[in-house]
Formats: sequence, C-alpha cells, structure tokens
Amino acid sequence: MTVLGVLNQINGRDKTARFFQYLCRLLDYISAKNTASDRYKFLEYQLGTFRKLLRFGRSLESFYLASKNIHNEDILNRLSALAKIAHGCYLFCDHFLLMKRLQLLQLNSNAWASSANKYWLLAIILNLIHNYYELKRVWHVYKKNNNDSVSTVSHVKFNFTLYVDVIRNLCDIFIPLYALNYVQVSSGLIGMFGMLSSIAGLINLITNKK
Repeated sequence: MTVLGVLNQINGRDKTARFFQYLCRLLDYISAKNTASDRYKFLEYQLGTFRKLLRFGRSLESFYLASKNIHNEDILNRLSALAKIAHGCYLFCDHFLLMKRLQLLQLNSNAWASSANKYWLLAIILNLIHNYYELKRVWHVYKKNNNDSVSTVSHVKFNFTLYVDVIRNLCDIFIPLYALNYVQVSSGLIGMFGMLSSIAGLINLITNKK
C-alpha cells in the first residue's frame, strides 16, 4: 500500500518515470552500436515529455513555498527558500520547452534548455549547502549528547532521509554539469546517476509516507 500511495502522488509518478527515463539513457549508451539504440532514445524522449507535463504549472508552487521562508532568520529555511526560487526558475524554463515540444511556441530550445540547466544546477548547489549545514547541526547535537547507548549507526538511522537526500543531490549535480558541458563523462554514467538519484528520491517519498 505504501508503494501505491507514493505512485498516487505526482512526485511519485514523476520520480518513477524519471528512473525509467535515465534507464533508457543507460541502455541507449550500452546499445549504441545496434538498432535498439533508436528505440531507447525514443522512449527517453517520450518519458521526458511525460514528466514535463506532470510538472507543468509547478513553478508557481515553488515560488509560493519560497515566499514563506525567504525572510526567515534561520539559515536552513533561507537556503531552502533560495533553492525553491532557483528550482521554480528551472521549472519556468521547462514549461516553455514543453510548449516547444508540443509545437505551441517557436523558440530557441537550446538557449532555454541551457537556462533551465543553469537554474537547476544552482538549485542543487543550494540544496547541497543546505545538506551541509543540516549535517553540521545533527552531528553537533549527536556529539553533544553522545554516550555509550547512542551509536553512529543509530544516529545515521535516525537521520536516514537526510543522508539519502545528500546522495540524491550528489548524483543529480552531474546531470546539469554534463548538459552544460562543464564536465566530460559518458552519457551512460549520467544515466546511472539519474537512476540512483531517482531511487533516492523514491526512498525518501516512501519513508515520509510511513
């Protein structure tokens, strides 16, 4: 029932489709020398379009959530708000790319994709800074209250979703870096990073659903 509950959410469907989208990219890389490659490219494109449809209009949600914490004095809340603003800008660009795919607008898709990836990269960097400060806080509390009855394993287990989120962001950061030609890696490796970050996202959704 937990898995079904996650799939009933837009985020759950998006992350599931995302996993298969990046799986197709990995399979395309593996089968680059045979006819199956075109099939995987087609599936990756269609899954990407499906995800853009799921996210359509959600830029407004990101901006609204950011407005709640942007003036908060707590650094974690401010970082979260800034990350949401950057993510909202990424989604805003993504909406125009969707309309281009649906042939509703004529625009320079490369320029809009570049802008989208830059905003996405900024959002991930801000999320990683947020992760750093959050980890710093929980380890400070752990060391302050540390005793024989509290093990490091118990500490990690208690903050499981935080560590999974760190893994997700570390995997995600390579995707816009690759798209912007800031790093030179294989598309197969990007497919693996995308799959891992999608699994991490699903794990946190399932964990939070319990």
